[in-house]
Amino acid sequence: MSAAEVSRNFAKAQSAAEKGPVAITHHGRERYAVLTWEDYEKLRGAAGDAHDRAIEAAHRKFMLVLDTVSEGYVSLDRDWRFNTINRAASLYFGVPREDLIGRVWTDAFPVVAGSDAERMLHRAASSGEAVDFVWSSGLFPGRRVAVKAFPLPRPEGGVAALFTNLAEQERQEEALRSASGRLAAIEGELPEWAMLTFNMDGTITSWNPAAKSLLGWAEAKVVGQSIETLYTDSDIASGAPWAEIAKAVGTGRSEIETEHLKDDGSIVRCRNIVIPMDGASGSFVKILRRL
Repeated sequence: MSAAEVSRNFAKAQSAAEKGPVAITHHGRERYAVLTWEDYEKLRGAAGDAHDRAIEAAHRKFMLVLDTVSEGYVSLDRDWRFNTINRAASLYFGVPREDLIGRVWTDAFPVVAGSDAERMLHRAASSGEAVDFVWSSGLFPGRRVAVKAFPLPRPEGGVAALFTNLAEQERQEEALRSASGRLAAIEGELPEWAMLTFNMDGTITSWNPAAKSLLGWAEAKVVGQSIETLYTDSDIASGAPWAEIAKAVGTGRSEIETEHLKDDGSIVRCRNIVIPMDGASGSFVKILRRL
C-alpha cells in the first residue's frame, strides 16, 4: 500500500496486517510497515535470539584464544565476581572454572581478603591504570606469582589480571628429577593398567604398551597430541578433561568412570585416574583400566 492509501483508509491497512506485515511505499519505495503487535513481538524475539547467538559465538572464540595462553587469566566484574577464568588459571587454583564463575573472589578464596593482591586489584580498578606486582601467594604458601592487573573498559567495568606462577619455574628442575622415579614406581605397582603422561597443556608425552592394547593408538601416533584426542565430543564440550586436571591439582587425585575413544573410533568405558607426577612439575600420569 502507498502512504497516501494508508492515510485515506487506515482501517484497510489494519485489516490487511491481521494476515501479515503490510509494506507501505513512499514514492514507489518500501519505507514503512504496518504489523500487529504479535508479529512485532515475534520479530523482536527473533532478532534478540540472533543477537544472543552472536554474543555466545564470540565468547566461545574468545575463550578458545584465552585457553591457549600459558599464563593464568581472570576477570572480575564491578561486584568482584569471577566473570572469566582461562584454563591455566583454573588449573592453578585447582578448581573447575564452572565452580568459580559468578562467585565473589574473596568468598571463593577467603585467604585473599585484605591481602596485597586484593589491594593492588582495587588500585587498578580505582586508578584506571595497569598495575604490576609480585605476590607471595596466600593460596599456596611458598609460591610466588607475577601479576599484571588492569581495569576493564566501561560501561561494564571491572578488573582483569594476567599472572605467571614463578615458583613453578623455580622448582621445575627438581620436579622433573623426581617425576621419572615416581612414574617407574606406579608402573611397577600396576603393570596391567594403561598408562600415559601429559603436561599442563594437555599434550601427551608418553604412552605405555598397555595403553596401546586398550585404546589401539600407537605411541608414535598419539604422543604429541592433546589428551582431548581420547575423549568424546560431548566430554570435550563440557570441559571434562580439564576438570579432571583441575581436581587432580587441587586434591592430588582425580578418579572417575568415563568413556574414551579408541583409534578405530569406537568407545571404551574405563576407570580413569589422574595424578600429578609432582606438585610443581606440571606433569600428570593418567591410568586407565577397562570396566
